[in-house]
Amino acid sequence: MIYVPTQQGITALAAEPVQTDFLQRLETFFQCLTPCLDHRPAYREAGLPERLAAPERTVYFSVSFPGDDGRVRTAPCCFIQYTTVLGPVRCALALQPVKDISGMKWKALSLSLENSLAGLAMGGAAAGASIDPASLSKRESLAFCQRFITALAPFLPACAVLEGSIPLREQGYLRGQINRLPYTLPRPGRIFPPQWEQDQARGYGLCYFAQSTLRKSSGPRLEGQTAAIGGNTGPAAWAGEKALQLGAMVTAIGGKNGCLYASAGLPLALLRDMARNPTRPLPSYASEATGIVFRPGGSVWDAGADICLPCDPVCPLDAADAQAAIAHGAAVFEGAECACTPEAVRLLREAGALYVPSVAAACGAALVQSDSQEPGKRLRNGVRAVLARIWEESPGTPRRDLTAASYIAAFEPIAQAMLEQGV
Repeated sequence: MIYVPTQQGITALAAEPVQTDFLQRLETFFQCLTPCLDHRPAYREAGLPERLAAPERTVYFSVSFPGDDGRVRTAPCCFIQYTTVLGPVRCALALQPVKDISGMKWKALSLSLENSLAGLAMGGAAAGASIDPASLSKRESLAFCQRFITALAPFLPACAVLEGSIPLREQGYLRGQINRLPYTLPRPGRIFPPQWEQDQARGYGLCYFAQSTLRKSSGPRLEGQTAAIGGNTGPAAWAGEKALQLGAMVTAIGGKNGCLYASAGLPLALLRDMARNPTRPLPSYASEATGIVFRPGGSVWDAGADICLPCDPVCPLDAADAQAAIAHGAAVFEGAECACTPEAVRLLREAGALYVPSVAAACGAALVQSDSQEPGKRLRNGVRAVLARIWEESPGTPRRDLTAASYIAAFEPIAQAMLEQGV
């Protein structure tokens, strides 16, 4: 059971066993909003917590397509659209097997908050199909993509941006079918912006945010600290490259199948190659330089780094990892939605550790869409602006609780828009 604060007190909202992860994250979110709701009673009176707790639209559908063996295959699909009070949505599209929609729901809400915090006049949405594109032949993939985007088409006009980690083959098929449909995306409509651009913005922005936050806090600077990066993904590799350029020493990087470890730090050339070749197997890097070890099944958090940058929900920082980070006095900056488990977030906050959620730390992809400046300058200026809002514009929030400050700073523009637009 999850509870949401209202003007009557504590009210039971929902209990869906298959969405436990989402509900736990939502509970933390509303707990963080308590100072803001106490400071502004009008938000409770207008029922904003209840309105934000549920998506504006959740659509379940299925896509059937012929297989090469003559049998019909079916993939369950979903579209989740959160608040659109700020504008059309930025939709994250994913094609991967899923057990439940907790991750998709939190992704949609996180994008709404991330866009708000970055000053981007967009809401958030998530769409996807529970299917592995690698298991499809060329003919099967084409048939699936055409049917999937046709079924999704009625919701596309609400999307200002359609993005996601979609294989290039499927991107082409999806884009081709969108072009055949009578639906058009509103300006500045973008269909699958380059994935490396999104990954670089997230990775670089994460490190800029860590650097700026550490400078503002009373703790150590990023320069000279050891960093561990969780995830064998594009954002993780770009974060490793930028962390090294900013003066940190990256001692470990990897995902669920193992990690690369180097007590003296991974070389810049290796991290650059990882960023530009995200599909290259990690074990192949072990022979790149002396002192680099690949640990099959090992955890990057065992390295005992000063800075933890979890960037992959597939291998999140869990409760045991959080306890180790707390014991080491490490700072944790979440580089992707669901990259820290709800229990890990709870432990970090209770211990007073420096933890920043992804809505703030990973807002780089939203920042690069907000104006026409040169991308690097845009990220640095955007991160400073976001951090200033978190640090100064969160009424009633203790300064060191950057989790609550991040959520409140992101919630405020959405709440104001909700009040102005009415029910």
